[in-house]
Amino acid sequence: DGKVDMKNLSMNTMGGNVVMNGYYSTADVKKPEMNAGFKLNGLSFAQTYKELDMVQQLAPIFENLKGNFSGSMKIQTILDAAMSPVLETMQGNGSLSTKDLSLSGVKVIDQIAEAVNKPDLKEMKVKDMTLDFIIKDGRVETKPFDIQMGDYNLNLSGSTGLDQTIDYTGKIKLPASAGNISKLMTLDLRIGGSFTSPKVSVDTKSMANQAVEAVADEAISKLGQKLGLDSAA
Repeated sequence: DGKVDMKNLSMNTMGGNVVMNGYYSTADVKKPEMNAGFKLNGLSFAQTYKELDMVQQLAPIFENLKGNFSGSMKIQTILDAAMSPVLETMQGNGSLSTKDLSLSGVKVIDQIAEAVNKPDLKEMKVKDMTLDFIIKDGRVETKPFDIQMGDYNLNLSGSTGLDQTIDYTGKIKLPASAGNISKLMTLDLRIGGSFTSPKVSVDTKSMANQAVEAVADEAISKLGQKLGLDSAA
């Protein structure tokens, strides 16, 4: 009936292994459809970027990532005459995880490093990271995820689009070594623009509020000590 069902179709590709379960259907000859789930094991970020137009469009950051990733994803999409996904029609979701990831030359990370005055964050190494995402309406939305960069913790969430625009919010926790008033201060970031021309801004109002609260807490604590009260009181 013009439909190919694939069960446990295994292929070694992009430096790792992919197992596919799903179908390709030409029930509508002008709009052939693919609906499938993929298990991904040990794929190379760089090779995936090089070999998949879809990744170049939706996740250009892959080009600058050094390391491998595993995970799973489900995709439903119309295919064109060359059997490539029509990205505007793609819907899906998935989860990727990686260990011992490193990256350099990513403009967004460079700007974040400049915002917190920490140049060595530009050459970033990440131990473990898990990324959950949804693909819909021509955008990839990522749920909040953490990146541990030495003593710094960066939490990001937002979306990237087919038009290469990025719309992310982030929180970066600064360690005491960064010279803050409080022992652990959080910077609120807003990341917009595009991958080629990102715009990273810092929410200074939030920082000021944190500083005031930190000073107040410290003053109350010292007053309590002078009055001989315990911390609960």
